[in-house]
Amino acid sequence: MNFKPLALSFLLLGAGALPAQTRLIGPARTNCPPPYGSMTALASQVVCKKPDWCSSGLKLPSKMWTGAATWDPNLGAVWMSNGPGIYLYYPSSCVNPCKCLCKRICGFLSQTGSEVTGLALDPRKHRLFVSYENNTIYTFSFSYADPCKQKAINKCLFSLPSGYKVTGLAYHRFRDLLFITAAQYDAVGNPVSGTTILFASKASDPCKPFCKYQIKNCGSTSFGAATGVTYDGCSRTVYVTDGKSTVSLKYGFPCGFKQAACCPASPVYYYGLALRDSGCKAEFGTSGVGTQGRNPCTLNPPNCAFTPGYSGGLPYVGNFNFKLNFTQGPNPAGWSQSALLLLNFAGHCKARKIPWLCNSTLVLYPLFDNWFYSTSAVTLAQGTPPCGLKGTFNLPIPNFTGLCCRRVCGQWITFNAKPGTNNWFITLSKEFHFTVGG
Repeated sequence: MNFKPLALSFLLLGAGALPAQTRLIGPARTNCPPPYGSMTALASQVVCKKPDWCSSGLKLPSKMWTGAATWDPNLGAVWMSNGPGIYLYYPSSCVNPCKCLCKRICGFLSQTGSEVTGLALDPRKHRLFVSYENNTIYTFSFSYADPCKQKAINKCLFSLPSGYKVTGLAYHRFRDLLFITAAQYDAVGNPVSGTTILFASKASDPCKPFCKYQIKNCGSTSFGAATGVTYDGCSRTVYVTDGKSTVSLKYGFPCGFKQAACCPASPVYYYGLALRDSGCKAEFGTSGVGTQGRNPCTLNPPNCAFTPGYSGGLPYVGNFNFKLNFTQGPNPAGWSQSALLLLNFAGHCKARKIPWLCNSTLVLYPLFDNWFYSTSAVTLAQGTPPCGLKGTFNLPIPNFTGLCCRRVCGQWITFNAKPGTNNWFITLSKEFHFTVGG
């Protein structure tokens, strides 16, 4: 069976996009009653909207320029720092951060002896960029098998005038760039308003910026010293916060910045900033029911869970490791197996009941518009009978902004036949769907 070229199918998408809801996340100050007092929480908010919270259990940063965050779409978690250490958390959503703890995955203390001021992540190449208060920028490599074991692969000193600190990092995955914020502090450590500079550098050479832009005031309010920066590649928007306000800037490569909007971050005071959802959230889900048909009618095929899933990280733009799969498919001993994958790239799925042999009914989901099917590219693996069949299909998602918020749905179908007989059965999975995040 032939199949449509996958890249072409992606590029020809004309439907299925969802409304943009850019969501930010970062470490923020929260004041809790005794015995807790002030502490660092994670605040997550659609830009300029009321936030959700959870408490990290960490102390507040000791200095205005320390603290940082970056979102990991592969883990659905946030890397964050209050200065001395770097930690990995699953965020929770609560109205009151004093009554809700984030789930900590792991953490480690600064490897340089200097406190952290910025974090940025390249999820494809497994690189973590870290800036420190001595204005050095490190590049670490890591493995998702143990993400908190880091190995330094590069470091450099970011040259700034006296009194200036690097205060934030953000990664541009479509062009492999870093955005870097810096601001001035006086002799006693107070921020100097109106001094925030936004730089752009190659991620491979972060300390040699090819572009810089002076942040202007936030409306009639003076914009203070930046405490964090993040980038939404789907909308080509840089967000910079001074803790109290968040300003957005449209970015055009190589050095075009245009301030677009500004809003109070209140009731959030950010010490760092990350992009949690670019336009929409990368997600995967299932719905509906699975069905079976058989021949002869007296045949009783195994009733297996036949569960659609994914691997290689969440479906986000630029995730070349994304895979669709199924587990617990039917594979009775001595039978042959094959599998068919149906996808609709416009997200058009609707349950259609198809009368079948033996008074049975099959339920088919993907509609035959903007659709794709494949058998030859599906890799099968046999486990323990009768329900150990596994299937995998590689679905690399290109670095193409037109895929942001794309909705895709599909269904798995397996065929089982007993050699030397006319005994066979067909199994259709429940419907699965996913949204491409940014």
